[in-house]
Amino acid sequence: TVLAMILVLLMLGGGAAYLTMGSPQEPTEQRPRLWRIDTATVETLELRLDGVAPVQVQRDSAGNWQHKGGGPVDGDRMQGILLILSAPEAKRALPLDQSKLAAYGLAPPRGSLSLGMSQSGGSPSAGLSSALGAATPDGAGHYVWPNTGDASIFIVDASWVKALRHFAATAGR
Repeated sequence: TVLAMILVLLMLGGGAAYLTMGSPQEPTEQRPRLWRIDTATVETLELRLDGVAPVQVQRDSAGNWQHKGGGPVDGDRMQGILLILSAPEAKRALPLDQSKLAAYGLAPPRGSLSLGMSQSGGSPSAGLSSALGAATPDGAGHYVWPNTGDASIFIVDASWVKALRHFAATAGR
C-alpha cells in the first residue's frame, strides 16, 4: 500500500508539473515594419495627402517644431506623430510589381511622406521618403511604398493613414 501511495503521489506530482509548465508556445510571426527610426534624429517632416494642404515642419535650433512658412507646431502633437512614424507596422508585405502600382494608387501616389534626419553628431543624412497609396478594397488598409531599398509594397492599417491625415489637417492651423 505504501508503494501504491508513492506511485499515486508521483503521478499527481508529474501531472501537476506538466500542467504548470504548459505546452510550448508557438512562435508568433512578426509583422513587417516599413522602417525603424530614432525620432530624436528627425529634423524635418513633409506630408502631402490628397484633399489636405501640405504640411512642412522643421525643428529649430532650440528643438521646437515650426512650420516652414513660420508659426509653431504643438510639440506634444509633433511627438505623437513622430512616435507613430518611428516604426510603422505593416499588415503584410507584397512583392513589388510595377504593373500594379496604378491599381494600388502609387502611380502617381495619392500622397507622400518625407523625413529629413540627422546622424548622431548632428551631420545631415539622406532621410526617408515614402509614397502613400490608395485604400485596400476592404478599406481596412492602405498601400505604402517606402523608398528604403526594400522591393516591397506594404499594406498598413487604415488608422495609420487616418492619423497622418488628421495631423496634416490640424497641424497647428
